[in-house]
Amino acid sequence: MDSMEINKAVAAFLIAGIAFMGAGLISEALVHPKQLKETAIKVDLPSEQTAAAAPAEAEPPVAVLLASAETPAAARPASKAWAASRATASTRAARPA
Repeated sequence: MDSMEINKAVAAFLIAGIAFMGAGLISEALVHPKQLKETAIKVDLPSEQTAAAAPAEAEPPVAVLLASAETPAAARPASKAWAASRATASTRAARPA
């Protein structure tokens, strides 16, 4: 690699760094954020007593939920359409040219 190409690459890297640093300094000079006296959004957290008083509900295991799951009615026509398209594709392949 020629030394001139290396100098160009290093100069491009340094100029990019200087440009980003200058953009940061200009943006800090233009924007002056104000500190709020109190928070803008108040969040009500439950106290420790109410959290301890409410018993935790036991969730059923995932295996039980999966065993009781059913295929939705909307998925059945899609599976039939897929099977039909597979059948027509196989008959097209079996036809002589």
